Amino acid sequence: MKNFKDFIESKQRKSIKQYNDENGDYIGGDVNKDIYTYQEHYYIHIDDYKKMGYESKEMYHLTLENDCDSSENLRQLEHKLYHWFVGENEDSWLYNVGIHNPKTTPLYYIVFKDMGFDVEDISYSNDECDCFRLSMRAKALYDVYLPNSANKDWDNSKFNTFHILRLDDNDDRIEKDLDNNLSLKELIDWIEEDLHQKARDIIDKLNEEQFDMENDVIPKISLDEYITQYEHNSLFDCDEDAKKLMREARAIFWYHNDFRGLDESTLFGSEPKNMFDDGEIHNEYMYLLDFSIGEAFRYTITPQMRIDDCEGYEAFIDEQNHRVKDCQWMVSPNPILTKIDKY
Repeated sequence: MKNFKDFIESKQRKSIKQYNDENGDYIGGDVNKDIYTYQEHYYIHIDDYKKMGYESKEMYHLTLENDCDSSENLRQLEHKLYHWFVGENEDSWLYNVGIHNPKTTPLYYIVFKDMGFDVEDISYSNDECDCFRLSMRAKALYDVYLPNSANKDWDNSKFNTFHILRLDDNDDRIEKDLDNNLSLKELIDWIEEDLHQKARDIIDKLNEEQFDMENDVIPKISLDEYITQYEHNSLFDCDEDAKKLMREARAIFWYHNDFRGLDESTLFGSEPKNMFDDGEIHNEYMYLLDFSIGEAFRYTITPQMRIDDCEGYEAFIDEQNHRVKDCQWMVSPNPILTKIDKY
């Protein structure tokens, strides 16, 4: 798959007129001004103030759909353009994220986006693995350290689990979460339970607020039922703290709506043992009794041989110059047979 380096290597500087002539396209503005092009059809405008007689740095302008962004930092705009470009071409391009694992971290970036999160890469070179910040509705919720290996070997800084941290209202990490090390399935379950706990906590706060104002017992119900029942209650219109709680409740309700699990195939393929190339290789062993010659055989079936069904094993037997009708056979992950019963 191609990456950010491939994208940048396609960069060319040309005039708007040249670009229009080459592509039969029309970019408005001064046709004598220059642009940087990427992958032929994507571009960033250049304002070269020195060419116009001003002592200033170049200014760059990127327009994506209805959003225009200007900066003196070209690489910042290139990074933004690239991520937009990859979003349109995910099958053949890797996102430019991560420092330590440039092949797997971009794939995990897609995995967490598929879960419904806005994902920010906050990896640092002095860490031992890459890290994402996960947000919903413009609210940072979690920091997740990613695995960097299919194996667990802490002495050599290899981790095959995810490490997730809650964030408080100031986006600071909550230290009590420092001890979890989870598989991807366990991580998804952890997030789902945490979102449910957030819903339970906010209902308790809302009930407490109602109790303080009404001096009565408010029954506990689900969060969506609570919002439907009380969001237009005058008690929540006249008190600023109560209004703030109701806004928080609506946000948590939408977190539940936005969050999605993963289908079984994506979940299986994204577990570290299946994502990284340093996983353990497990062979199978075929034990075969050939009655035509009265001998027993053991054959090693490596993962590269990819035998998936009975017909494949029988074809393998033929390749070893046995006749299937003269044989009995079995396949086992054990390299040594420890018990033969009733034969």
